[in-house]
Amino acid sequence: MQADGWKDFVNIEEVDVTAIEAVAAESVSNTEITAIYDLNGRRRDALLPGVNIVKMSDGTTQKVIKR
Repeated sequence: MQADGWKDFVNIEEVDVTAIEAVAAESVSNTEITAIYDLNGRRRDALLPGVNIVKMSDGTTQKVIKR
């Protein structure tokens, strides 16, 4: 509050600047994983930490984040 430039502000407030209110996980149906890829398109045997591209048995593709 005493730093040059910032000391001239009287009221500093944090605001939410996005329209995203909440993020919900989707439920998984009875489909099975048929293939897993990394972001470079290399096929993997299992989910690795980070972003994985997962191909499902119903033909859909999902981005899965593993922590």
